[in-house]
Amino acid sequence: MQNHQESPQESPMSNSNTKVLEKLEAQVAYNEKMLNDLSAIVAEQGRDIDKLKAEIEVLGREVLQITEGEVGSH
Repeated sequence: MQNHQESPQESPMSNSNTKVLEKLEAQVAYNEKMLNDLSAIVAEQGRDIDKLKAEIEVLGREVLQITEGEVGSH
C-alpha cells in the first residue's frame, strides 16, 4: 500500500489562510502601536492634570489671602 503525500506547494485554501493570517498580524501590530501611543498620551495628560491641580491650589490660596485682606481692611 502506498502513502499518498500532498505536494509541498500550497493549496489555494492554504494561500488564502496565509493572506488572512498576514492581514490579522498587520492589524494586531497596528493596534499595539495605537495602544502604546494612547498610553503615552494618557500618561502625559495625567501629568498635565497634576500640574493644573497644583496651580489651582496655589491660586486658591492667593484668592483666599486677597479676600481675607479685603475683609480685614474694612
